[in-house]
Amino acid sequence: MPLPAIAHSFGSLYTLPVPVWLYVYGATAALALSFLIIGYFVTTPAQAKRNFSVSRWRPVHAPVLVTALQLLSVGLLALTIISGLIGSNNSYLNFNMTFFWIIILLLYTYWVAVFGNSYNTLNPWQIVTNSIDRAIPNAFSGRRPYPPALAYYPALLLYMALIWIELFGKTKPLSLSLILIAYSAINFLGAWWWGSKNWFHYGDLFSVFFRVMGKLAPLEWSHKGVRLRQPFIGLLDQPCRDLSLLLFILFMLSSTAYDGLHETELWRNLSREVSNLCITALDTTMRESPILYSRIYRSFQGFALLISPFIYLAIYLALLFITKKLTRTDRPLYSLALELGYSLVPIAFVYNLSHYFTLGLFQGPRIFRLASDPFGYHWNLFGTQNWFVSPIMIAADTVWIIQVGLILIGHIISVYLMHLVALRVFNSGRMALISQIPLLALMMLYTASGLWILSLPIQS
Repeated sequence: MPLPAIAHSFGSLYTLPVPVWLYVYGATAALALSFLIIGYFVTTPAQAKRNFSVSRWRPVHAPVLVTALQLLSVGLLALTIISGLIGSNNSYLNFNMTFFWIIILLLYTYWVAVFGNSYNTLNPWQIVTNSIDRAIPNAFSGRRPYPPALAYYPALLLYMALIWIELFGKTKPLSLSLILIAYSAINFLGAWWWGSKNWFHYGDLFSVFFRVMGKLAPLEWSHKGVRLRQPFIGLLDQPCRDLSLLLFILFMLSSTAYDGLHETELWRNLSREVSNLCITALDTTMRESPILYSRIYRSFQGFALLISPFIYLAIYLALLFITKKLTRTDRPLYSLALELGYSLVPIAFVYNLSHYFTLGLFQGPRIFRLASDPFGYHWNLFGTQNWFVSPIMIAADTVWIIQVGLILIGHIISVYLMHLVALRVFNSGRMALISQIPLLALMMLYTASGLWILSLPIQS
């Protein structure tokens, strides 16, 4: 028998046109120049206030359409769960994996950021609790008042659990359905105990996530109707209400960065070094070491993800402390952190978009095929089985250019929003400009680290 052969695939190797450090220098220089331009042209609180203007509410009367969309939302949740329970356990043949991970968590997020937050109306769990409440009065009115100290921590913990499952859970259609059943039970129990309104405002991670992303949009939806506003200005309507919400926003940033970093050889080498140090410190026998090493390795990976928002928070507060000293303001550091918290959301959004838009383009169109065969039984219910047989592919150089542009634009928007908040907080153009110098350094750091992380798979 011949010996095993080392095979190589045929494909085009892409290298960056210039070293990544040149991209970093160029992007941070453009960011600094944008800061100077913004500081020069927007200098008074009156100019900042004009940027908060929005049009009047325009009532929207479409009860039949809303009811149809709500029924569709509940039906899609049911289909997502059922397809995982009785359908194929092949992730590419089952409807639920693509629908949940790609359509909802990626493409619907981008939809909300552009067209406004429709999730308040289409939340399937809230639709069910409201329907039960109408049939059985006070069924989900709450048994206890919602503790103010809990704030958004339930949503934050559930968000951390979701990202941990995404990165380390190795989910299949069946396990995803079981996770959604468990999450449904958590939602119904939380709504029953604290009331539907309180739970879906503070505890449901998707409600909090899409509400934050919806503030980017030029459209605002509520029971009053719809109104038009400048893009991104919705982030400045009010400050973050609690540290838990600020940590939620920071985790939106840090989890995406971690996702890009943890698959690289650099991070794996660091994880191995930490695991070896722990094994040495424990002084275990070699027979026990392989299993223990694997557990320590996995534990370190998960622990790094969970502490990532706190590392970002420490850096954020350190630079705000410098801002406080430079401006000699009496405003508490905690208050400053909450005032400026929402201005980080554009960075979180462009990080997400730049990391995952290729995945959305590649896997998203498959939903048309899966809609005709949700269980992987080789059906063709709607005649779409042959749609998008070939995936949408983009050249590597185009992907990199788009990523660089998104990262830079997102940071410039955040600098602009921070400047408007600073004008509102300090009520002086000069003090606002001084206060932004440490935060500009933060933006440069985020820009450099974001581009570096995006370049790691290309360089390796």
